[in-house]
Amino acid sequence: MALFLIVALVNLLIARSSGYNPMGRHDTIHFVISYPLIEEAVFRGLMLPILSNSTTSVLPLTIVGLPVKYTVLITAFLFAICHLQYYKLSRMSIRFMMFAFSGGIFFGIIADQTKSILLPIILHIEFNALSVYFSRRKIS
Repeated sequence: MALFLIVALVNLLIARSSGYNPMGRHDTIHFVISYPLIEEAVFRGLMLPILSNSTTSVLPLTIVGLPVKYTVLITAFLFAICHLQYYKLSRMSIRFMMFAFSGGIFFGIIADQTKSILLPIILHIEFNALSVYFSRRKIS
């Protein structure tokens, strides 16, 4: 639970500079609700458990006292790569990938420890909603 609260606060801080800015109501709804649900179901709900069943190797690294598994890093890396799909490789796309990679690590640790994707979904929706809020606030 401590990691969940820490990530929720970090989301609040880094969403201010994320640069994500979906256009229109349709894109915003997908960005805030649909994409987090689908991405968490695929990466933390399907891929992470499948990979975790094949290995239990843990890195010599802990975050808030929780072990980081290789499978969490693999799914976080794949999650980051998927965030490149609509962009050419650029400074902004690298930033999006870094946000996705770091989020993927934390969401993966939480999903791995709780054996549930509920908290990662909530955190992912929170980050995306805050990103939209801050980007719209800068525009007005």
